Amino acid sequence: IIGVKEGKGKRRGTLGKLELITTDGEKFESNIKSTYKYLAELWVESFYLIGKLATVKYPMLTKRGVPTRHIVTAIRDYE
Repeated sequence: IIGVKEGKGKRRGTLGKLELITTDGEKFESNIKSTYKYLAELWVESFYLIGKLATVKYPMLTKRGVPTRHIVTAIRDYE
């Protein structure tokens, strides 16, 4: 995780997207599969997320090696 963005609209005040980078150095942004309550908690503590690993679920990669139709399913802060 290299960055965070606040949610927009009804998701304002919550964590909207994570800015991620692949092992090959390709940057992309992804939504997070979670509840509004948990996303609000993550936004308050978002500076702790920088540098952590994330599990991203996706069906395939682009030619650049970036996941398509992706979603973060876990923030790996247990390693």
